[in-house]
Amino acid sequence: LWLDMATHANSQAAKFAQAVQNHTQAELEFPVHANEVFVKWSKEGFEYLESQGIELGLWPGKDDLARFVFGHSTSDEEVDKLLTALKQAGN
Repeated sequence: LWLDMATHANSQAAKFAQAVQNHTQAELEFPVHANEVFVKWSKEGFEYLESQGIELGLWPGKDDLARFVFGHSTSDEEVDKLLTALKQAGN
């Protein structure tokens, strides 16, 4: 069960990481090996995501680095919403 749960979380993170790699402004801060994705982007980009109801964690002391955490219960619909908001924020 734990392996299925971890695989799901990691898969959701990988989908988001791929979208970030294809984005013309946002970029991955670190390679993605698990369920956390660190994204370097503009303050305005992150503010747009938040205005669309996306929860993210700005790194302490930075307004251009955020952490996104995906869990075993992260749904495809939630990831699709995130991917749509990322795309709408500018490519």
